[in-house]
Amino acid sequence: MARLLKSSWIMVTLVLGLAGITPAMTPPGIVHDLTVRLDPSRHRLAAVDRLSVQHVRAGRLVFTLAAHLAVSRVEVDGKAADFSFDKGRLVFSLPSSGETHSIRIDYSGVFDDEIPADPINADNPGFGVTGTIDPKGTMLLAGARWYPHSIQEGTSSYNITVNAPAGVMAVTAGRPLGHATENGRAISRWRVAAPLRGLPLVAGPYTIATRRFGNVVAATYFTEPLQHLSEDYLSAVGRYLKLYGELFGPYPFDQFAVVENAFPTGYGFPSFTLMGRRVLQLPFIIHTSLGHEIAHCWWGNGVLVDPSQGNWSEGLTTYVADYLYKERRGQGLAYRRQWLRNYASLVHSLRDIYARYRFRAITWSDFQDVFEARAEMDLALFFKQWVFRAGAPKLAFSPIRVTESQQGFEISGSVRQEPPYFDLPLDVALETDREGTVQRIEVTGAQTPFTFTSSGQPKKLTADPEVNVFRRLAPQEVPPTVNSIKGAASVNVVVSDDLGPSAIKLARRLAAAMGLSRARIGREATFDRKAMRDHDLLFVGLPVSKEGLPAGDDQFATTPDGFILKGETFNGDGASFFGVFRHPANEARMAALFIPGQLDLARSVSTKIPHYGKYSYLVFNETRNKVKGTWSIKDSPLSVQWLTDTRPDRRRQ
Repeated sequence: MARLLKSSWIMVTLVLGLAGITPAMTPPGIVHDLTVRLDPSRHRLAAVDRLSVQHVRAGRLVFTLAAHLAVSRVEVDGKAADFSFDKGRLVFSLPSSGETHSIRIDYSGVFDDEIPADPINADNPGFGVTGTIDPKGTMLLAGARWYPHSIQEGTSSYNITVNAPAGVMAVTAGRPLGHATENGRAISRWRVAAPLRGLPLVAGPYTIATRRFGNVVAATYFTEPLQHLSEDYLSAVGRYLKLYGELFGPYPFDQFAVVENAFPTGYGFPSFTLMGRRVLQLPFIIHTSLGHEIAHCWWGNGVLVDPSQGNWSEGLTTYVADYLYKERRGQGLAYRRQWLRNYASLVHSLRDIYARYRFRAITWSDFQDVFEARAEMDLALFFKQWVFRAGAPKLAFSPIRVTESQQGFEISGSVRQEPPYFDLPLDVALETDREGTVQRIEVTGAQTPFTFTSSGQPKKLTADPEVNVFRRLAPQEVPPTVNSIKGAASVNVVVSDDLGPSAIKLARRLAAAMGLSRARIGREATFDRKAMRDHDLLFVGLPVSKEGLPAGDDQFATTPDGFILKGETFNGDGASFFGVFRHPANEARMAALFIPGQLDLARSVSTKIPHYGKYSYLVFNETRNKVKGTWSIKDSPLSVQWLTDTRPDRRRQ
């Protein structure tokens, strides 16, 4: 049962990412031999795609290509072919004879998605950029439709030659065949043998560093200012390859590359990750995000996702990367608790799945088949309630009774559950003035009774003290956080009458950074106090009237010169505060407060706040974050504390 308890967390992690067995993989029907010439100064490419098409019946072939590109020629089996190209659909016919055909498509055009010089909202790691060719760098995602893709072909393999200005090297998924200089131009050649669903292309003025780990090459593609980071990244890649190779099986590609981008993205592709220059310099990235992206080469890019039942790969990768790292540092409890909060606003081994399904798309049902075979037991009920059923258990204590006798104390009660009912193991812990004991009960149906006997005075009763059960938290267990108000549909942004004219501009910038596109922004004097009850609130500056100002209990208070946060006083213009609280007049809504300190510095602070989504409060000294944290939770339906006379008193904790 303990193993199943752990297993429920891996299933839940998969859910939060929502996102007959044959070992051989079917070869792709289309092979691309793609030659691309980049002209960054004109944001332009010119390309020739030579395709070998196999096992395609006679009739029309339909390819997608960016609608703004120009297709100059199509050939089929060496002869010019009639074609139509409209709204991004390239259509032409195949002859009736032969199962294999050679096709040539010539096309050209401009990719110049604007890269924000001062991005405000960073929820999209590419800031909406899917295709740009620029002297600073080139990034062409598959979504830019920069190469022909047939709707009939599914996955494909590629030979790619990229012709770029001297010093500009191109990177894509797969195995590099070499970088050279020919006629004053930089030539990069790649072979993509593993079938892919989409092909990215990146280019920039890189210097390459490599190191071999067994059969796999680790590489960095960094510009000169970041070369000093290469050794650390190469060593880290080697450690992650060893870790996941031992857990899951051989790494599925020829190399893994860490590639620098000219703006702050954070993408993972088959065999490489693309990270922004600033991101790569953050000291924690090597210990967190890098391993996550390498794990994706097994889960998501090695074993593919069949999206018909949701995206399991993000959840599984989070479990074997982000959570694993926390668990190894003794921080698993806090991480599991954070998962529950996010939901509210290890199985033995996965090597079987990876070995059997590499480069194939799988569903939840495939996971069930493999887990049942490994566990030698029927897991239908387990998958039914933890994977295929929506929602999560809602648990609470029914009234707890304490009876005192000459032998000691008897503590009895039950765990009640709201429908739909889950079957699950639940630890209940009793603390007394003499000892602590834990009892595991099997929760099922509406009520599950339990009884403790103890010689000591009961002090506290807690269910699931180690947060091993996935459940729906009660509202009072979920502290307000930046994420609680970020992107909210109905927000009033109230600008203090004490702030100068530039404060309205600051408020607009903060609202944009927080994704509050529908927010009403105005001065304090213009808002109807009664109407404010029906909206989330975001105060910019301390309001002159304290009516509607969120209460900080004993954890936060304002002063004439600053504020007090958990006993520490902050004074002076250099300190800025952002906190999220319960709405003082509406428990279903949130109220946030931004004390900007110096307005000229607050402009930069406002765009950093959304990055701290899981925190309740933030303190910035000028523009650098100095304090961050989450409000203490003092109440739970699964916790009871007693006064010394043993009478139950559901106190906040």
